[in-house]
Amino acid sequence: GPGLAFVVYPQAMTMLPLSPFWSFLFFFMLLTLGLDSQFAFMETIVTAVTDEFPYYLRPKKASFSAVICIALFLMGLILTTEVRVWGWMRCGDQLGTHFRESLGQGPSLQRHMYSH
Repeated sequence: GPGLAFVVYPQAMTMLPLSPFWSFLFFFMLLTLGLDSQFAFMETIVTAVTDEFPYYLRPKKASFSAVICIALFLMGLILTTEVRVWGWMRCGDQLGTHFRESLGQGPSLQRHMYSH
């Protein structure tokens, strides 16, 4: 698990001669394994969806890949930040409320003042 890869193994690396070199190689290997897994995962998703809608998506495969990458990045933020799902939902709700108010479609200022 993560304890072996990020605690025990690096500690063992410090006991080897040229330990910074071996540590660099180990963490570079972890980085390349992660990137390789991400490329394979992305290509699987993009190819599967593109094969379902070839007429629309094949000419725009690069743009579609970028949209999928951005969407998965934003979904990953929920897992890596302390805000979690409810905080992001609240942020989006407040953003939508402020956007509607700026367009003049939201609650009036008087109603907004008395509701708080």
